[in-house]
Amino acid sequence: MRTGRPTKYKKKYARMAEVACREGGFTDLKLARLFDVTKSTINLWKKDHIEFSDSLKKGKDDWDSAKVETSLLKRATGYKFTETTKKSFAVKDEDAVITGYELRTTKIVKKDIPPDTGACVVWLTNRMAKRWKNKQIDNNQETPPQPIKVEIIAEDGRRPEKTS
Repeated sequence: MRTGRPTKYKKKYARMAEVACREGGFTDLKLARLFDVTKSTINLWKKDHIEFSDSLKKGKDDWDSAKVETSLLKRATGYKFTETTKKSFAVKDEDAVITGYELRTTKIVKKDIPPDTGACVVWLTNRMAKRWKNKQIDNNQETPPQPIKVEIIAEDGRRPEKTS
């Protein structure tokens, strides 16, 4: 049991940390800022309070699954999206009927992002590791020849004398 200053930890922090990690992708440093403690305090809380540690793991895993895995899969398979751009400018013509208003022009472009082979490799090597091994193969590197042991035996079965 630790001695010294009483902990600032409260049971509700476990739930707060889980939500912050799952919804906002919080790191331990960001959690420390949220709870107004140091990162080393967060590490102590993880050791001392199993519910806090479990909540962090669950929240971070949910974030990774929801955001990172989904994004990687989307990049590996390709996707389509619509991009909308707007330009604004002010009318400053004294002869214009309307002055001082901003006019906006909108441009809508449909874009098709093709699958990315790098993302495909990452996805397949991690999800189907047995079928998609990530090995570095150097075709320029030759295997050095292995020594061969040769034993000479005469026709009559005698071994010749060794000469030096």
